[in-house]
Amino acid sequence: MDKYTDIVIYGGTGQAKVIHAILSSQELTNVFAIIDDTPGLESPIKGVPIYCGLDEYEKVHKPTNFVVAIGNPNGEVRETLSKKLINRGYTQKDVVSVISNIQPHTKIGTGVQIHPGVIIMTYATIGNNCIINTRAVVEHDCTLGDNVEIGPNATIAGEVTIGRNTWIGAGATVLDKLNIGKNVIVGAGAVVTKHIPDNTIVVGNPAKFLRVNE
Repeated sequence: MDKYTDIVIYGGTGQAKVIHAILSSQELTNVFAIIDDTPGLESPIKGVPIYCGLDEYEKVHKPTNFVVAIGNPNGEVRETLSKKLINRGYTQKDVVSVISNIQPHTKIGTGVQIHPGVIIMTYATIGNNCIINTRAVVEHDCTLGDNVEIGPNATIAGEVTIGRNTWIGAGATVLDKLNIGKNVIVGAGAVVTKHIPDNTIVVGNPAKFLRVNE
């Protein structure tokens, strides 16, 4: 990751705290502003001002580097905001912890967030705007579509395919060679033993259908 000085974080909740901590520990950046569309929200980072919406921010600041710190099930929102900011002259940055482990022959998209302790094994493909949370494991030959989020301590076994906008909950396990569809939610601690179709929420061990994800 190239060094840079100034960055704005879009999203004013817990994800912003994590991004700030990773960047600060690597001395890569000065997070000087937060943007969030929620009126009256307090800044999650002491000493960093928060602006309500992009228009309010641009009354004071010019376009700069950015990270969208909005987790799933809002992956599509993360993608939409990223495109909007890029179109307005901002530059999207990846956030990759130096204490993550990314093996050779992987393909990593743009706008990714890879947290401390993450392991991504060889020949895995990670799409754009994906979030891989603390100590998650993505094994060899996996393919993650755009906007996927893998929760803390989740394990994705080898040769798994995960569709765009899907959220794998904390501590969940997906067994090898399975296909997980688009817009799926896998509940925390679930163990997925079968293919999961699009727009589905599954929970439990073994993971079972809970309801349609509308």
